[in-house]
Order: sequence, then structure tokens, then C-alpha cells
Amino acid sequence: MMIDVGVHSVIYLILAFILDRAAHHHSQMATQSNSPPPPPPSTGVTSHSSSPPLKRTRKASRLRLLATRPVGAERPLVHVDPVTGKADGPHSKKFRTYLGIVARDKVDVTYENWKHVPITQKDLIWEDIQAEFDIPEASDLRTKKKILQTVGERWRQFKSDLTSKWALAADKDSVDDTVCKMYGISKEKWTQFCQSRRDPSWENVRKKAQAVQKQNTAPHVMSRGGYEYLEKKLMDEKRKKKLEKATQSGSTDTVIDPPSPIKRHVKWKLARTKKTGDMTSEAAKEIADKIDALEEQASQGSFVTHGRHDILTAAIGRPEHPGRVRAVGAV
Repeated sequence: MMIDVGVHSVIYLILAFILDRAAHHHSQMATQSNSPPPPPPSTGVTSHSSSPPLKRTRKASRLRLLATRPVGAERPLVHVDPVTGKADGPHSKKFRTYLGIVARDKVDVTYENWKHVPITQKDLIWEDIQAEFDIPEASDLRTKKKILQTVGERWRQFKSDLTSKWALAADKDSVDDTVCKMYGISKEKWTQFCQSRRDPSWENVRKKAQAVQKQNTAPHVMSRGGYEYLEKKLMDEKRKKKLEKATQSGSTDTVIDPPSPIKRHVKWKLARTKKTGDMTSEAAKEIADKIDALEEQASQGSFVTHGRHDILTAAIGRPEHPGRVRAVGAV
């Protein structure tokens, strides 16, 4: 009998424990149903009524293919003209992109100008470029000079972008961390760079550069490939048309003559023509109209070109700038 009472007592305690846990669980569910819903997950964007959010910008370029190239693998082959510094070949675009990356990552932004960058630093940059690309013309000292000049141009453009997009931004507190993380610039160097951009002497240089830029009344709309990319695109289109014409005529010739070179004034007009068909400015439209008129005169024989004095020079009405050829670029 004592055993039966003990068993019944244990069973009673177990049932009481189960009923107690069930009641506690029901109470929790009722409390949660009466509670307000949890707030939505944060999107990482904080709303500030006093300052607008930062505008979205293009991320820094990274050539992952080069970074992940196995040790001992062949380097991409790129031919570089020692005279002009222009790259040629299937990897030329990748090469130009890499020069911009080197300029951004390997050169301190606090140097006043490219001349102040130490020669030893430039030599290291040249070694990095040769380590990533196979340049047959690298033994020519002119090739090194031209390529490093291009790196210097990319570096100056990078500093200009940093200034206009970030250093002079109104909401400085939200900019600093973004820039340092995006471009790998230390906060100390970034602070030093921003201070230099607020110096009165630099402001005078900036105003002079802006005054010079205002004289460019006919800006172009080309991509970073410039006239080189535009000319390649136009030549490819001309080759395609010649091939289509030969196919339609039923020609059996396997060799098609190469298309004629693109004239300077044609490239100049296309470089300043928007997707809508309009010119980039009124001044560009006036020059384009003069080009059309001179083309008509040239077809009738009333206008004859003499060396650099061609249709483009006559339409613009000013001589060539030393060291540059219009619709070509730096030479």
C-alpha cells in the first residue's frame, strides 16, 4: 500500500509539472500576440533631416583577374608605341585600367604634383607594371617615360575627383570614413589632403584652372577611351559595311581592301554629338555647321587642304596647340 501511495504521488507531481509548463507557455503566447510587431530590419541607411544622403558614386576599379593570376602564368601581352605611349592589342583596355589603379593605389595623394613624387617611387611603379604586363617595347626608355606620364595624368585626375566629389563636400563628417574605406587612404593622409584643398594658395590655382576650362566651349562626350576608342569603333563599322556590301554583291574575293582612315573633322563632330543627335554646345554646333559647309566646298574643289590646314582647322579658326593634334590627342 505504501508503494501505491508513493507511485500516485510521483504521478501527481509529474502531471502538475506538465500542466504548469503548459500554462506558462500559453501565457507567453498571449503576451506576444498583444505586443506591437518588431521594427523592420535596418537597411544600413540612417535618415537625417539636416543633411541629405550621400550621392551614389562609381566604385573604385579592381582588376581581379590580375590579382588572382597564378604565379608563373603568362603576363598579358601589350604593345606600347614608344612615341605616343598608346597601348595596342586585346589587353590594351585592361592595361589602361591598370595604370589608373596603380596611380590611385601606389602614389600618395598628399604630394603637391607629379614632379614631387620621388624617382624611386616611379621606378617601383614601373616595375609593378612590367610584373603584370608583357611589354616588348619596355627596353626603350621612351616607353617608360610615356607610360609614367600616363600614370601621372591618371593620378592628377584621381586627385581632382577626390577634391570635387569628396574634399569639398558640405557634409564632411559622413564623407571621411567612406573615402578612407573606398580608396584605402589613411585618415591622417585624408585630413592632410583636405587641409591642402582649403589653403588659399591652392584656391588660386583652382580658379586659374577653372578659367582655362571655361575656354573649352565645345566639350566632348567621349568615354575614357578617347579618340583612340572612337576611331577603332568607326573603323570596325566601316569594315562591317564593306563586308556586307561584298556579300550582297555576290563577290567571291576573299580579300577585302581595308577602309580609308577616319578624317579628323568627322571624329571631332562625332565626339561632340550627344545620343539625341544634338551638339554639346552652341559653339560646337557652329563649328559643326562650318565643317559641313567646308566639306561641300572640298567636294567641289573650291577648298583645298594644305598640311595641318585642313577642314577642322579652318572650321575652328585657330592653329593647333603645341604637342597635341585635334581629334587625335597627345602626341
